[in-house]
Amino acid sequence: MHFRFHRSDRLPRLAWCAILEHGSDAVDVHHGPWVETRSEFFVEGAWDGPFEDGRFLDALALMGTGARLGSNEVLFATPCHVLERLFTVRVSCRLFVSPSLAFVLAASGMELDPAYIPYQADLLRMIRRRQYHHGSIPAANGHSVCVHHYANLRVGPDLTVRVEPKKGPPDFGSFPEYRDFLVSRFRRVVENAGAPTRSARYEPISMLSTGYDSPACTVLAMEAGCREAVTFRTARSDWGGEQPVDSGRPIAERLGLAVQEFERLEALKQSDFPEAEFVAAGDLGQDFEIAALAHLLPGRLVVVGYHGDVVWDVNLKKVERDIHRYEAGGCCWTDFRFRTGFILAPLPFIGCLSHPSIQRISAAPEMAPWRVGGRYDRPIPRRLVEEKGVAREMFGQQKKSISILLNRHDAMLDRMTPASAEAFEAYYQANRKRRSTLRQAIYHLVFQVHRVSFPLLTRINSVLYQLHIPWYLPSLVPSRFAQCPGRPSFLVHWGLRTLKDRYQI
Repeated sequence: MHFRFHRSDRLPRLAWCAILEHGSDAVDVHHGPWVETRSEFFVEGAWDGPFEDGRFLDALALMGTGARLGSNEVLFATPCHVLERLFTVRVSCRLFVSPSLAFVLAASGMELDPAYIPYQADLLRMIRRRQYHHGSIPAANGHSVCVHHYANLRVGPDLTVRVEPKKGPPDFGSFPEYRDFLVSRFRRVVENAGAPTRSARYEPISMLSTGYDSPACTVLAMEAGCREAVTFRTARSDWGGEQPVDSGRPIAERLGLAVQEFERLEALKQSDFPEAEFVAAGDLGQDFEIAALAHLLPGRLVVVGYHGDVVWDVNLKKVERDIHRYEAGGCCWTDFRFRTGFILAPLPFIGCLSHPSIQRISAAPEMAPWRVGGRYDRPIPRRLVEEKGVAREMFGQQKKSISILLNRHDAMLDRMTPASAEAFEAYYQANRKRRSTLRQAIYHLVFQVHRVSFPLLTRINSVLYQLHIPWYLPSLVPSRFAQCPGRPSFLVHWGLRTLKDRYQI
């Protein structure tokens, strides 16, 4: 088989969509100007190996996506994390593959089903653990879109998609061994991202807050040459009142990093539709505050701390050689990332399949000086940061979030830019009656049960945990009903419709 590349400066910089036809040995790849193309492979991203070798299929730290020719087949690679994925669509005798849901739908001429409600719940379930990493979501007219996380995909001339697991990391015996593994792997990623033979090169910059994970990742990134950070001044106030300070500026200055600080709601000052390219991913676009950084991120390797909340939590009870995600933070960056032109690097995912050995390190006697007790206790990141001279009280004191939530039917319009709110509301009013009134009513009723019961169960389970009682009360409502069935459930459709022209080929 062979690639036929079709570069278009009209496409987002890092976007790509591969089209295979049954029985043909040609793979047509439509791509933006910053996708790296070679005769044997193409890639948008960087990994822990020499760039020109193109051996990202075996990487332990692939940050991005791509494909490589095999023996009469093509092998596609997802990232070595679950914040981004590959979508495949089969239409007649053709197979479409892309890391962008908007691109794969536009290229195949398909749309999601406006009558289907729980897209957000379905996509969130797929990242919860490895057994759910491969699934499908319904499209209009009886079609479906297959979704693949953390794997390589083999596709031959018959268009059958065969899923292969990625190479696993080693176990770790001590804190120095684990720290050195993270540093060495990320240093190779940085070297790859800056390879002189690339058409587009990337320099690291770290997202920084006052939590645990981003300061730890910043310290690790510094060992690989990172000298810049970016931070938001405040976090979200969930109970009203003044927004808590979350700026990582003091930490950056203590570490000797150049830092730029932004307001959390800066993106709401934009005059276009910044939310659209985030909600098009299907998870309500909770990270669209980073749209304010669009001018800063082109040509950057953006270091983030996603998954540190799981892999570094010493109190976690269920620890397996698996990837457990409990929320969708970081899963909506793809279309924004492709347009802007940067690589996403969530460092805690590196080596995360060896979670049991990482947990043993967290609980080891050698880590006792970095234990603070309570539920918000992560000794690995605390040791990483404190050993660089950052005072204990400067970070990891209170869990905060900067996300902008569009999950309330009656409040979401006030959390959007005026232009987006007007455009979305017009779309919602024009399309909401395309759904069954009975189905909408059932989903609404069950969702109200979830809204009332979930906080209560969370409080009860917290008390049981504090009393060391080994009971856990599960949710009364299946996860598919945990998404608001009103306005928020139409966001993905509006976002995809808004981005459709961007991905025309």
